Amino acid sequence: MPNSKERIAPVLAKAAVFSALSALGPSFFAVPASNCVAQGETLATAAATRPVENSEAATETKAARRMPYEADLDKIDDVNPCIIKTVTITGNKLIPRSQIKALVKVKSGDFYNRSESEKDLRAIYSMGYFSGDDLHIDSEKTGFGMVLNIHVKENPLVKSFVFTGNKVLSNDQLLAAFKDQLQKPENKPQEKAAIKKILAEYHKQGYLLTTIKTDMGTIDEYGDDKNVGKVTVTVDEAIIGNIDIKCQNEEQKSIVQNALTIKVGDAYNENKLAADLRNAFKSGKFANLTRDVTRLDKNHTYQLTIESKPEEKGGAEAKAGARNPLLKPGKTNALPVLNKYIKSPMYKNIK
Repeated sequence: MPNSKERIAPVLAKAAVFSALSALGPSFFAVPASNCVAQGETLATAAATRPVENSEAATETKAARRMPYEADLDKIDDVNPCIIKTVTITGNKLIPRSQIKALVKVKSGDFYNRSESEKDLRAIYSMGYFSGDDLHIDSEKTGFGMVLNIHVKENPLVKSFVFTGNKVLSNDQLLAAFKDQLQKPENKPQEKAAIKKILAEYHKQGYLLTTIKTDMGTIDEYGDDKNVGKVTVTVDEAIIGNIDIKCQNEEQKSIVQNALTIKVGDAYNENKLAADLRNAFKSGKFANLTRDVTRLDKNHTYQLTIESKPEEKGGAEAKAGARNPLLKPGKTNALPVLNKYIKSPMYKNIK
């Protein structure tokens, strides 16, 4: 059995080595920021060995898709960073830092990874409150590791919404879809969601050609600052500028004219027109009726054309109305004859 001196000898040897290394001081153990750990080298090597698209067109397309902040990420790659010491967020005023930071997955102690940082920036941009041109990231080297600085710039503050062109829905009905955006930076995704909600109500009531757009003026456009922060919501309800009725004879034309409740100056309404043509068909004088809607001018007025074509062989004109799908109940919003000809932006085929 080893005696006490033999047992303690290895311990004393290790202590002596540790003492000698300690005498060299902290600088012996420090890792210079310019000479990152192997992990950073691995990331850089992996990035350098990614497949390269040979097609010039593909390269140009890829470059066109790049966000402004990607150039900043390129710069960080060049310094071959490694361990992230801290992540800071600057530039926000109205949007809480905690709300932004909740989307940032990169954290202190992680090795820097370009793809992860890019995901974080895209997540922040997707909030909709920040300018894509001013969203960027840079780094600051420290004695050990790096500090990532995420810079954001909020869009202009929304102070009010002003509505023009709407007659079917009131200002209060429209504002209900936008009111949550007041006193916050302009948010295009939220504006689009509000427009989609409003259009759903228009379509439900039969106004299928209605379109809506928003615009926030700048101090350069207004010449003063009293209107800055005002978002103008322009509603185009597709006003009918002319109605053209093409029939086989004056009797048919008179029947259509008397059946129409939709007039010049009204907003185009599919439900109303369907009911009107259904009433015209009840006369039994038509083999078919079609309608077409085309834009007249840049003021977004439309021409409604209603046409009666000659009867096809194999059917009596008097029985045509009974056979026509317009007369079937429950078909107000899904009329095979009408929907074959409708030129609606929701189907992307308006003239």
